[in-house]
Amino acid sequence: MRSGFIIFLLLSTFFSRAQTVSLPSLESAFRFADTSSFVMDQANIQEKLAKLTTNASYGNVLNPRIPVTGALTNNTNLQVSFIPAEIFGGPAGTFREVTMGQQYITSLTIAPQFDIINPGHLSDMKSARLNEEVVQWENKQSKQDLYDQINSAYHNILSFQAQIGVLQRHVEIADSILKIVEGKNALGMVRAQDLNDATINLIQYQNKLDQAKTAVENQYFMLAILLDTEKSLEVSADLWAYSPTMESSLATGDLSVKSYLAREAYAKQTWRSAQWNQLPTLSFVSSLSWQNNSNAKFMDPAQRWINANYLGLRLSWDFPTNVQKLTTSSNAKLNFQLAEEAADHARLQTTFQNQQMNNDYEKALSDYESALRVFVLEENSFGHLLNQYDADLVALDKLLAGQVKLMAARLNMASALATVAYSKEKINIHNSIR
Repeated sequence: MRSGFIIFLLLSTFFSRAQTVSLPSLESAFRFADTSSFVMDQANIQEKLAKLTTNASYGNVLNPRIPVTGALTNNTNLQVSFIPAEIFGGPAGTFREVTMGQQYITSLTIAPQFDIINPGHLSDMKSARLNEEVVQWENKQSKQDLYDQINSAYHNILSFQAQIGVLQRHVEIADSILKIVEGKNALGMVRAQDLNDATINLIQYQNKLDQAKTAVENQYFMLAILLDTEKSLEVSADLWAYSPTMESSLATGDLSVKSYLAREAYAKQTWRSAQWNQLPTLSFVSSLSWQNNSNAKFMDPAQRWINANYLGLRLSWDFPTNVQKLTTSSNAKLNFQLAEEAADHARLQTTFQNQQMNNDYEKALSDYESALRVFVLEENSFGHLLNQYDADLVALDKLLAGQVKLMAARLNMASALATVAYSKEKINIHNSIR
């Protein structure tokens, strides 16, 4: 029984580990997103739909069609005509009723036709190709936005995990201080208030540690949503292992500009298509028809099938007073003007965004350098304070204040380092996705 329980625990541990996805680097999170994310799945489907539209536009250039019509007509009451009776040898001035036509008519018509010159469909083919490019650029933008969000969540997790390590260390320090105070209080060397202050200090650090654990758990939830997975995630990277380069990084991404230029080209072509759709169309037309007429039954074998065929060319043209086509052309022209202005705005916006990313990275580097210097100084000061308190040279409140400063300096350093890594990766994302 005991051995069976042990096996059950081992199997449970194995399957729980199998459901945990390790993310040792930001790139591993990107690779996981490429295969699991809803955004990437939607992008693939949209590209397939755009490709299908393009292929359909190629086939629609000739617009081949073969309408087939079959009919069985039972003329239950045939038309009656009045013919002068003298034709049949009757008296002049009289008429004779004559039933005209056939009661049972069987017909089949096949009319193959295709367009020889259709300017509108030729223009639609180019529009479809440009639309495919627009979809591709928009999907790249969606991918960039997704990567930006993953980058943010991933480095937030690294930051909180580093902060948890710092807080755990300060919980240990607070516990050590409490033990020192308890020892001194037992000897009557410190007041009961000092003991209370040391206890409160430990409680506060423990509470901060719990808050940090909740915060990192929420960031894991955010990352799981972005990756569209129900599996447990584990960011195994260590923020303190990251070594920031003090040289400036240059953001040169222009994905947004290319996307808007593709939309501009598509809008211009849509306007052209609306104009070309008003031009005449030259088509090949033909007809192959067979008809069987009988007063006995449908498809009477006793009656011959009458065959009639024709072929020719047809020129069709909607006169340019077609209100719908004129409105479509005017709307397309206005949409092109809007797309043109949007592309100009995107150029300016991208220039400023790149400069902003460069500035953010340089500021993050500067903040990290400052945070590092402050931490080194605070760590040195706290070491002196701890030794002085142990030797009864300083009061407890000064020691506790020194610990608060040390903790804040270390947390600030973790946050600054995470910001440097995040800013650097953001530049890399915007430079690499083109």
